[in-house]
Amino acid sequence: MAGRKRVYLFNHVQKCAGTSLATAIFRSFGCRESAQLYMLSTIDEFHPRWKRGEFRDAESIYVASHFVGGAHTLFPEHEPHYLTMLREPLGRFLSAYKMAMDIGTLPEHFTPEDYFAGAWQNYMTLAIGDGNIAEAKRRLVEEYAFVGITEEFERAAELLAHTFGFPAIAKLHANPSLTRAHADDLSPGFTERFYAANAEDLELYRFARALFEGRWREAEPAMRARVRPVIAEDSRLDVMEFLKAYVHDVGSADSFIFAPWSPSDPVLTLFWGVLYRTGFIPLCFRLLEQKRIAELRLVLGNLRRFHQHAAFAQPVLGRCIEFFEEASAGRPLGRTLPVLTVDYVAFLETDRMIRVGHALRDSAGLKARIEKALLED
Repeated sequence: MAGRKRVYLFNHVQKCAGTSLATAIFRSFGCRESAQLYMLSTIDEFHPRWKRGEFRDAESIYVASHFVGGAHTLFPEHEPHYLTMLREPLGRFLSAYKMAMDIGTLPEHFTPEDYFAGAWQNYMTLAIGDGNIAEAKRRLVEEYAFVGITEEFERAAELLAHTFGFPAIAKLHANPSLTRAHADDLSPGFTERFYAANAEDLELYRFARALFEGRWREAEPAMRARVRPVIAEDSRLDVMEFLKAYVHDVGSADSFIFAPWSPSDPVLTLFWGVLYRTGFIPLCFRLLEQKRIAELRLVLGNLRRFHQHAAFAQPVLGRCIEFFEEASAGRPLGRTLPVLTVDYVAFLETDRMIRVGHALRDSAGLKARIEKALLED
């Protein structure tokens, strides 16, 4: 494999200290080509370039995304190297809840229990193994050159530098609120209910932690023999770079969202897998608002087929698709509207969503809230 072209694929599991890591490791790799496949806008920017073969001759490529598993198939001429960070499941969940509340996309009175009712369960297993715990473990061992643990952030940064031969260790924004909420902040029995519903994530976290410790012990003598300088990174710059992935564009006329999808198309399946789990609801609202009904129906047809095919399909997302199918047929909107973030999908009251929708039209204000939330955790 020596001398072969490489693709580095960062599977950014939400709220596992990956925001700063995503840009800092890009700088450390020094890749001339990169793609952040987080949302429709960034996938639409990447897809036509990929179809034209613009990445084929690159010596090294850096790809970052939520749910990036399988993306190495886009680069058959490159040797794949996957990276990720994982976190204790309840701590990760509460951090995601805090971020959603800080950004303002949920009602002010929402509790962690309310958020739990609409959250993806076993989210890390979904992110690493597409919902299959055995596959997630296999991928971590066989495909992931680096698996970091958020609670061991300093050691993870050191192991990352050693694994890939970086000249220095990046002192990153290590998410100051890593500790979980106090037990007094949660209702009696919530912790037990959470772990019962997320047993696979707890198993995967323990597995990943053991894998991290084993790799650390193996590498420790070499790391001690070569002391690397620690270089401070500008976490605010990292966050502002990452914010580009939060743009929800509708997509150009030749966007992949309008092309017929089938399970036999692995490229579109990969893209729809990201969009299905992160952001198709804003897309549908935007098409509906702009009265692009024919295009909305094309998107909904693809979503319906993907939902019926995906092993990780969520019943509530099926309800969201039905909601927009009825709206595209001219039926009045119901009392509730769906809301979807990377970590949460549910229905909230219409008047609340309308108020939020008007508030989020102020893109500068939204970016400021996202920046604050990311920097704080």
